[in-house]
Amino acid sequence: VTLAQPAGWAVSGWQFTALARTAGATIQLNDYSELTFSRTRYTYDLKGQLTQVLDAAGNVTTIEYDQMGRKIQLIDPDMGTWQYGYDAAGNLSWQRDSLGQTINFNYDTLHRLTARLAGSTVLASYGYDDQSGGNAGLGRRTSMTAYAPAGNNSATFHYDIHGQMLTEQRTVAGQQYEFRYEYTDGGLPSATYYPGTAHTAPAGWQYGEKVVTDYYWANGQPRALVGDGIYVDEASYNAAGQLTALRLGNNITQTFAYDNAFRLDAINSNAFSGAGGWLSYSYDGAGNITAILDRQAPAGGNQTQHFSYDALYRLTAAYTSGAPAGSYNEQYNYDVLGNLVQKGNMSQDYLGSQPHAVTHLNKSQTAWYDANGNMIERLDDMGRRWQQSWTVDNMLARATDPRLRGEDIGFVYDADSRLVLRRDYLRGQDTVQLGKLFSHNLATNLETRHYAFGGALVAMREAAEVSFFLRDHLGSTTTTLWANGLVRSDRRYTPWGELRWETSGTVTPTGYQYTSQRWDDKLGLYDYNARYYDPGTGRFLSADTLVPGKQFAA
Repeated sequence: VTLAQPAGWAVSGWQFTALARTAGATIQLNDYSELTFSRTRYTYDLKGQLTQVLDAAGNVTTIEYDQMGRKIQLIDPDMGTWQYGYDAAGNLSWQRDSLGQTINFNYDTLHRLTARLAGSTVLASYGYDDQSGGNAGLGRRTSMTAYAPAGNNSATFHYDIHGQMLTEQRTVAGQQYEFRYEYTDGGLPSATYYPGTAHTAPAGWQYGEKVVTDYYWANGQPRALVGDGIYVDEASYNAAGQLTALRLGNNITQTFAYDNAFRLDAINSNAFSGAGGWLSYSYDGAGNITAILDRQAPAGGNQTQHFSYDALYRLTAAYTSGAPAGSYNEQYNYDVLGNLVQKGNMSQDYLGSQPHAVTHLNKSQTAWYDANGNMIERLDDMGRRWQQSWTVDNMLARATDPRLRGEDIGFVYDADSRLVLRRDYLRGQDTVQLGKLFSHNLATNLETRHYAFGGALVAMREAAEVSFFLRDHLGSTTTTLWANGLVRSDRRYTPWGELRWETSGTVTPTGYQYTSQRWDDKLGLYDYNARYYDPGTGRFLSADTLVPGKQFAA
C-alpha cells in the first residue's frame, strides 16, 4: 500500500507478510523519506496477540502471554524485563520490574483494588462504599491513602446520588484541604469551592473562594467564570464550537480566527498597542505549521518563525526572521529510531544499552540510567550533577545536587501517583500541590489559586494579587497581564520549550508555562505529571510505560 503525501513524498504503508492465522504472522511497516528508510516489524501469535516488535536498529521487544491471553512477561529495550502474575479471578496480583522490585496488589470480593504493597510494606490503600453523612458512595471509591518515607497523605470523596463528586478532602503534610463542587441540572460543573478559610457558608463550613462557571444553555459551552473577582467576563464560539473570543476580567480580549479547514489562523488581543494583530499561522498541505508571524515580537517589531519538516513530518529546521530579539536558527536530525541526534549546535548520542535514552551531549556523557529506564544521574547545562532517585512506581522521588549549597528537592505522591507535596530540603520549604488549581507554601503560608476555563488556565491569584494569561496555539503562557490590563511579563519559546526571550526585569508569576505544564525552576525541568521533561534535550527523564520503546514518547 502506498500513500501519496501532500508534499509529494511517497510513504509505504503496511506490508503483510502473512495473511492467514498462522503462527508468526508478521506485519511490516516501512517508513521512507527522500533520504532515509526504516523498517519496523510486528509479529503476532495465533490469537492475534502482539508477541514481538523488531525496530529499524534491530532492537527487539517481546511479550509473552499465558493460556488465558494475559501478559506474563515484557522484555523491552528501554525498560528491561518485567514479569506479571494473576490471581484465580484474573486480577493482576503482582508485577516485578527490571530492578527486581515487586509490587503486590490486593482486591476485595468485587475485584476492586484495595492495596498496593512492596513486600510487606503498604504503598497505598483504597476504600469503597462509605455511606456515612449522606455519602452516596455505594459502588464508588470513597477514600485512599498513600504511605511514603517522605510523608503520608490521604483523600476522601463524597458523592451525590448521580455519582457526581461533592467534596474532595485531602490531608497532606498534616494540613487539611477541602474542595467542594456543584453542578447544573444537566450535570455540568457549575461551582468549585477552593480550600481556605476566607469565607463561611451558611451551613458553617469554611472555604477559600467560590468560583462559578456560567454556561450558554443552548449548547452547554462555558460563558463566564466569576469568583472573588471576574476571571472570564464572556466567551464566544463559532458554529463549529471553536472558541472565537475570550474577554478576561481585566477587560482584555483574546480573539481566535480559523481558516476553512478549521485550523487556527490568527490570535489577536487588545492587550497590545498598535494595529495589525498578534499571531498569524501558515500551514503546508499536510497541516503542519510552516510559519508563525508575531506582530508583537520581543522588544518590538515583527518576527516570523519558520519551520521545515521531513517526509515523516518531523521538525528538521526552525529559525526566525525579522526582529532580532529572541532569534534562533536551528537544524534537527534524527536516527533510524526517530531519536533526536542533532539539535541546533548540540549533538545527542544514545550510547547505552537503552536505545531511546540519550547519554551524551556534544560527545560528553551527561546522563546515566537504571535498568527501568529512569535517569539516575544528570549533568545539566549549568554544570550541576544531579543525583535522582525514583519510587517503586517509577516516579521521581528526590533530586539532589551534592555540591556545597546545592539543591535538594523531594516529591510526595498520592495513591494515584499524582504529585501532592514538593519538599525543598535546602530552604526548608514544603509546598502542597493539589492539581493545577491550588498550591500552598507551608513555609510562607502563601496560597496560590489558578483558574481554568474550558480546560485552559486563564488567571491566577496570590493573596489579593490577580494576574491574567494570554496563550498561544500550544496553550503556552506567553503574556501575563496585571489586573489593570497592562503587560506584566512577556516571553517566547523555542519549538522544544526552551525560553528564548523574556521581558527584561520581569518574572512570570505562574509556573505553568510551555504547553501549560509546570516549570520547576530549581530542576530546570517541566513536570508533565507522569514524567519530567528537559526542554534542553527535548527528552523525558524516564521511559514511557504506556508505549514502551516508541520514539514518539520523547
